[in-house]
Amino acid sequence: MGNKAVSNGVHQPPPSLPLSQVRTYFNADEFWQSVEIAHALVFGYGHYTWEWTAALRGYTHPLLFAAPYWVLRVAGLDTPTTLVLVPRVLQVRSGFVFSGFYS
Repeated sequence: MGNKAVSNGVHQPPPSLPLSQVRTYFNADEFWQSVEIAHALVFGYGHYTWEWTAALRGYTHPLLFAAPYWVLRVAGLDTPTTLVLVPRVLQVRSGFVFSGFYS
């Protein structure tokens, strides 16, 4: 995948490039609450915070991660490394795609 030009003439790097350059990242509460719930849905165990037990959160965001987790489980590729990397890759890709809508 090559660089893509945007309307202002600036070239953006491929979506995977930012992920390869990041050595640290911010862990928003919503990130863990989505990944942990997705893990619980697919593998049958995980931690539900009080927001989940009080039914204050919805399943839309966790289901975005549950689908790839399920594919990894069925394919026998559900290693700790893939379970950590898949959500990061999805977040980077979605950030790359949706950044054009809000800039």
